[in-house]
Amino acid sequence: TMRWQQSGQTARATVDAAHAGCSRTRRSTRGLVLWHGSHVLKVQSATQTVVATSTGEAEFYGIMRGTAAILGLMGILNDYGQYGFDMECETDATAGRGMMLKRGVGKNKHMDTKIMWAQSVYVGEHSKVKLNKVDTEKNESDIATKVLDPSRFDQHLCSMGYRYCEG
Repeated sequence: TMRWQQSGQTARATVDAAHAGCSRTRRSTRGLVLWHGSHVLKVQSATQTVVATSTGEAEFYGIMRGTAAILGLMGILNDYGQYGFDMECETDATAGRGMMLKRGVGKNKHMDTKIMWAQSVYVGEHSKVKLNKVDTEKNESDIATKVLDPSRFDQHLCSMGYRYCEG
């Protein structure tokens, strides 16, 4: 259900990652829910292309993909003459958030520097996107990374505007 909303809403991505979820390749699964205001535009689950060596690193890559999705949405909206949106990314991962909000790789020396572009979106005087911490129970992107009990699954579907219909 997509109800009428005023223009100028927030562009937001909720992200999550499940570290080494694939038993064969040990690659992590990332989940993404892309929002424009109260409308869900995209729900995505994908295996990460890079093998993460920690949960924090897997979450960092998930945040990076959410950041790319937000910036892509903003590019589309700007092409249609829509400007001035707030941009937010939400995660339940403290470690991934900490890695994103600093400059450089820090102790994670094995990470490829080409992925560090996302840090510039959050850190510094020209930061464009807010990176918010969200409670794990309220992170809708969990729906794309792990098996949830039916009540929590339904809770996330309802919060995203989905409902069950007969017929």
